[in-house]
Amino acid sequence: MFHTARPHLKRAETELSLPVIRSSSASAGATKPRGTPARARTDVKFSNLSNCNLAGKNLAGIDLTGACLRNSDLTEVDLTGAILFGADLREARLDRARLLRTDLRGATLRGASLSDANLSYADLRDGRLFQAV
Repeated sequence: MFHTARPHLKRAETELSLPVIRSSSASAGATKPRGTPARARTDVKFSNLSNCNLAGKNLAGIDLTGACLRNSDLTEVDLTGAILFGADLREARLDRARLLRTDLRGATLRGASLSDANLSYADLRDGRLFQAV
């Protein structure tokens, strides 16, 4: 199955400024023990991040559901616990990336470079890994 252009996707700027979405319990004034940080997840679902240079960035916990990261440089990026469900990572460079416990279900990694990437406990069900190296 080939993906066609996705004109409905939001186009991200070259300099990535990610919004932080706080959970409803954190914003509702839920109390936590002192010194415990509020849990937040950055949400850029269905964004067009193709051809972006995100090398070395800490994107742990980010929600990139359905995002287009085609031809992006994700070298040494930390995507621990991130959600890339149905994301388009064709021809992306993920060399030495940390993808621990990352949700890659249904993601397209066709032609992606994953040299020395850590995919421990990553969920790759229904993913397309054709010609990924």
